[in-house]
Amino acid sequence: ADSLRAVISQRLIHCVCKQSRREIVPDEAGREALKLPSEDTSTTIVEGVPEACNFQTGYDGRTAIFETMMVGRNLKEAIHRGAASYDIADAALEDGMISLEESARRRVLDHTTSLEQLNRTMVDKSLL
Repeated sequence: ADSLRAVISQRLIHCVCKQSRREIVPDEAGREALKLPSEDTSTTIVEGVPEACNFQTGYDGRTAIFETMMVGRNLKEAIHRGAASYDIADAALEDGMISLEESARRRVLDHTTSLEQLNRTMVDKSLL
């Protein structure tokens, strides 16, 4: 713990095609996944439209999402005392860790990827 400064994990997700996309307002389940208030109907997200330019997928290219865990005081203390993994995860969040899920959520909200890709990324919770 004393020599560890940070841990970074990454995954690749598909980018929504810039040439063929449409903006939509997420439904209730989408707002919940994005951690938006249930009454928020002004936030838009994008989804790809299958076209020849994106090989009928709606996506073009990939980008990385990152889980960044800086090793701060809380995390060091948890590691030193041999805390359980869930306590270490809590300490990492207190120290400002950005999870893969949060990174993917931000990519949906900035119109880089789709809610479908967020859901695909969250399927295996052990990766988050």
